[in-house]
Amino acid sequence: MNIHSIIPNSAVNGPGNRFVIWTQGCSLNCLGCWNPKTHSFSNGNYFSCLELLERIGKVTNIEGITISGGEPFEQPNELFELTKLIREETNLSQIVYSGYTINEIRNDKNMEIILSNIDVLIDGRYNSLKPSKNDFIGSTNQKHHFFSNKYSINDFQKQNELEYHFSLTDSTVLTGFPVKI
Repeated sequence: MNIHSIIPNSAVNGPGNRFVIWTQGCSLNCLGCWNPKTHSFSNGNYFSCLELLERIGKVTNIEGITISGGEPFEQPNELFELTKLIREETNLSQIVYSGYTINEIRNDKNMEIILSNIDVLIDGRYNSLKPSKNDFIGSTNQKHHFFSNKYSINDFQKQNELEYHFSLTDSTVLTGFPVKI
């Protein structure tokens, strides 16, 4: 799977502490996307789904996985394999962010099958002209879709926050859902 970046423990990318994976590659060109470095399909680092599962297994004190992008559904076979492994091998919840709408996903059999493995889909193209201040979404046109009873909309009623991650190699990562920076 082509991966842009990973944060093993984040509290601003869904309910609870989460292992967050950003995929590399996106063709949607959402208005005002603030992850443009994830768009190119030729950048990123390749990880097998088993390698990702192994990395996830080494992290303690997380309640779930969040997969974002780039556009995760533009790697449908790998996304299906990863979400299936997580569902079968762990008790962790799974949230996937996609610029595709639920209807676009359901109209593509390679994408639709992924929904059977995840707990929540947050769909819709990001639109910087419609900023959200809560719900773990970037813009108000995005919607939550629940496929299990692990979460309800009440679990997503939180003021948007930002989080900084510092590495020993002098890099800093800003994550979360900014209202304004």
